[in-house]
Amino acid sequence: MREEAFGRMSTEVERMTSLIDELVLLSELDLGRSLRVRYVDLAELCRAAVTAARDCHPEHPVRLLVAPGEHTVAGDPLRLHQVVANLLANARTHTPPGTTTTLGLGTEDDHRVIEVTDDGPGCRTRCGPGSSTGSYGARARARAVAGVRAAGSGSASSRRSRRRTAAR
Repeated sequence: MREEAFGRMSTEVERMTSLIDELVLLSELDLGRSLRVRYVDLAELCRAAVTAARDCHPEHPVRLLVAPGEHTVAGDPLRLHQVVANLLANARTHTPPGTTTTLGLGTEDDHRVIEVTDDGPGCRTRCGPGSSTGSYGARARARAVAGVRAAGSGSASSRRSRRRTAAR
């Protein structure tokens, strides 16, 4: 009973934190404040996000796969962390406990690619017969250049975020 209550409280705190972060971002954009762009090590950022997800939600295992190489980009570290944390939260929210989520970081066509996948049942199981999105069927992608814009659509089966390589 206590664990369930703690789990609900933890989920609500996470939801409220996300809402507050988004409101702060919107206010800053309305005030004309620009993003705080600097060099960000995406490997370190992904490790921190995965560690937090594991610590806060042990019922949803998370694996981290980082390809060898340099993973530094120019971007706003807080917004980039928010994107990765949101992708992990989406996978966790839309899959049953025990589902393994994998966060991968690599390079594709001189872009840094962050991909979040899970081994969950897919939408067909949850959405019922006739759904066009089965397990691993739809690939939803969030693409951004230097942390400035992001857009995406689809199911929680895969999320990708692209970053242009930043030369030091």
